[in-house]
This record gives sequence, C-alpha cells and structure tokens, in this order.
Amino acid sequence: MKYVMLFAEGQPGEIGRKIPVIFPNELVHREVAAMFVQCLSRHGYSNLRVESAGFITLKDARVHGKSESLGIEISPGDAVTILSYDWLHGL
Repeated sequence: MKYVMLFAEGQPGEIGRKIPVIFPNELVHREVAAMFVQCLSRHGYSNLRVESAGFITLKDARVHGKSESLGIEISPGDAVTILSYDWLHGL
C-alpha cells in the first residue's frame, strides 16, 4: 500500500493536524495528494501540504521508500501517526 501524510494548519488558537491517506499501489502519490488537498480545502482545512509519502506494510505498520512523483520521502514518525490517528486524530 502507498500513503501520503498531509498537514493542515489550524485556525488561530488551534493546533495543526496530520492527516494520513492510505491507498492501493495502483494509484499515483501525486494525484491522490492533489485530490485530497482539493477535497479537504473545500471542507474548511487550510494551508494543506504534503509532509511525507511512501509505502506502508499494513501487517506491521512499517513505512519505507519514497514517492517518485512527489519527490519526497517517508518521515520516521509516520507509522506512529498512522497507528495513533483513531485516538488522537492526527494531533
């Protein structure tokens, strides 16, 4: 599986949040990131950017590699963010 890690800045007085998106290998990092940035922008998220991207092995939540289409690599904390997202909502 592939993933992109988006970051959305919070409103004044709010903290920003990371938003992981996991998707099949058949899709392209750059296109998925662009689609989610556009969609989330329409729903009140601001200053969205892609922080990292790569591949994830869901069995053990191990992240590896990089996105060729975006030209960015994984971040070592991505697996922790993905695993804790349900509880912390990316905060």
